[in-house]
Amino acid sequence: SETAAEYPLHFLTPHHKEWTHSQFSNLEAIAAREYVPEIEIHPEAAKERGIGDGDKVVVRSKRGQLTAAAKLNDRLRLDVVQMYEGSWSKYGGG
Repeated sequence: SETAAEYPLHFLTPHHKEWTHSQFSNLEAIAAREYVPEIEIHPEAAKERGIGDGDKVVVRSKRGQLTAAAKLNDRLRLDVVQMYEGSWSKYGGG
């Protein structure tokens, strides 16, 4: 389809084991952590796109965009990127 050609990667937003959506972000132990939003991508998919580990990338869809650091993950499928849900806007997520 035209949409699949324009947006070839599936964007997954699974729950992180240490977060319940954005709850508890106000707790000192969690708030004290340095958080950098990361988007995980398979190393081969990243290489095809000229993306290296830690590179700042922009992820776009018809509904919007976000900026995050690339994190290479060879356990993902080549057609998938993933970012854990629940980060607050003040950390660059949403």
